[in-house]
Amino acid sequence: MPLLQEYSSTHAGVWHITEDEPTLLQLLDDPSFEAELKSVHSDSRRKEKLACRLLLKALLRRVVKVSYSEEGAPYLPYEPYLVSFTHTKDFAAVILSHETQPGIDIEYRSERIRKIRQQFLSPNEETALPDDCPTSQLLIRWCAKEALYKMLPHVEAGWFPRFEVSPFEESDAGTLSICDLDNRDMTCTKMSFVVTPQFVLVYSLGR
Repeated sequence: MPLLQEYSSTHAGVWHITEDEPTLLQLLDDPSFEAELKSVHSDSRRKEKLACRLLLKALLRRVVKVSYSEEGAPYLPYEPYLVSFTHTKDFAAVILSHETQPGIDIEYRSERIRKIRQQFLSPNEETALPDDCPTSQLLIRWCAKEALYKMLPHVEAGWFPRFEVSPFEESDAGTLSICDLDNRDMTCTKMSFVVTPQFVLVYSLGR
């Protein structure tokens, strides 16, 4: 289906991927990207990448060139925007910012997050969250740390326990604060989250 949700105040959007690949290619209408997709062997990954480009086209009202840094982060060489992409099973999301590097992450609802909680929760979070806490509490924290990681490209993967989310009131939509425990001088980052029956989304326009 087309654009599922556009957060116009933050220049972000979510796409629900229900189309097949030929339909997505036709909607994008970008032969140069079609050639780029040939190096991607996974059918689902190709559709996720197409959905991200379609979101970008929907937000900017035109097809734009996307390049990638040495760290693999996307950027728009000819546009006055910084960008962040994310995708999960059946969904993709994009956020744009004029001034600072934004971050966004989307995850589909699944209990599997419980099996890896010790890999990404800080010691304080691990203590504060009981084993039977709502799955959304874990997913929101995971997404917040993924989004912050995209805003700090030089931070190595696997350092998520050093990022700590302050306690927040759970709801269908709200805000939270996340801090880097290894850099006490760095201002904590405010993020917004959205919880739906299908996915959890967390995003920030930058530090």
